[in-house]
Amino acid sequence: MKCSEVQKKIIFYIEKELKKTSSSEIESHLNQCMKCNFIFNEMNKTYSILNDVKQLNPNPFFYTRLNEKIKEIENKENKIIFRPSFVRIFQPIAVSFILIISLVLGIVIGNEFNENSNTFENTIAFDSQVYSDNFYLNEIEGEYFENFLINGKNE
Repeated sequence: MKCSEVQKKIIFYIEKELKKTSSSEIESHLNQCMKCNFIFNEMNKTYSILNDVKQLNPNPFFYTRLNEKIKEIENKENKIIFRPSFVRIFQPIAVSFILIISLVLGIVIGNEFNENSNTFENTIAFDSQVYSDNFYLNEIEGEYFENFLINGKNE
């Protein structure tokens, strides 16, 4: 038997899960091969250490408590999913109502702002016309030299 085959089957040999023929082949190989014998001894020591470790026995009520906690969590989730029928009907109606009110309110505010801005623009246009008329056209009275040239006399 080859070393690679023996090394693959060592753990089964330690646990005595092999047939007698395979076990005898592995035994003869371990007697002849020092490398495989060393690996066998190390694995056997490790396996014996693992077997000597105390097994912790869980609390007998652990699983029942765990199942109860899981059921509580599932019940809480189910309560949230299954709402009363009046809430399922009322919620979309309330959302629709709020959307309609906000749309109407937006239109009203927009129209009011538009009317105020038109009045403001008209006021600005009128004020600028009056200002330009008074300043640019009546400016000539303050210019004596231009007045002299236009009228031909000094005032």
